[in-house]
Amino acid sequence: MHYLQFQTDILKQSAKNGIDSAREQGKTIGRPRKPDVNIQKAVSMHHSGDFTLLDIKNETGISKSTLYRYLETLEN
Repeated sequence: MHYLQFQTDILKQSAKNGIDSAREQGKTIGRPRKPDVNIQKAVSMHHSGDFTLLDIKNETGISKSTLYRYLETLEN
């Protein structure tokens, strides 16, 4: 059992070192953000009430969960 934990710890440390190295080189980590123009358009379409979530997704490429996340951020 201890051997498996040791392997897991080694893999975690290796991944962390790789991410830290990439950050030092100025590389962006994680999934790229949607353009702000698309987010603004999706929010305004949602507030107008004239569009379904599917219409908004097809027009802007913003998913329902992403749209709701941005709407929640704007409310706070």
